[in-house]
Amino acid sequence: MAEDSYEAQNDGSVGPIILLTPIGQKYLDQTRPWARFLSIFCFAGACLSALAGLALLAIGLLGHIPESQGLHPMFGRAFGVVSGLLYILIGALYVPAGVFLFRYAGALRSLADHETTEILENALKQQRSFWRYVGILALISLLAVVFAFFAALFLTLFTHYAK
Repeated sequence: MAEDSYEAQNDGSVGPIILLTPIGQKYLDQTRPWARFLSIFCFAGACLSALAGLALLAIGLLGHIPESQGLHPMFGRAFGVVSGLLYILIGALYVPAGVFLFRYAGALRSLADHETTEILENALKQQRSFWRYVGILALISLLAVVFAFFAALFLTLFTHYAK
């Protein structure tokens, strides 16, 4: 990327342009196949999770759930339906991550072909979107685990002292 060393900022001031060196381009080129692979992996994971969810949903709605450990059969059906819906939801959460990585890999391909600042900025924007999304999912997952822990603790204490 051979451009002027300064460009106009949004506020009218002039700031330095960061040039992408051949080594930097090489690192981005080496990142592209991994981003593409992981994006495809996200899509495949979403499909498999959705298929498992549909199977659990079908078993819960249509299947025969035998009584086990003294539980009512409707509990097994409800568990199948809830599990199926949860798997479908989890599969749906994989799709945006795959889209962001796929776009990032595509922007890196464009950057290799046409070295412009705009394409580099677009690649970095897609990468930022991916990491923001994954960070939000990680935070939600952590909160869900903490909630599940306290819910299990409460239910354990409740059933122990209710006897």
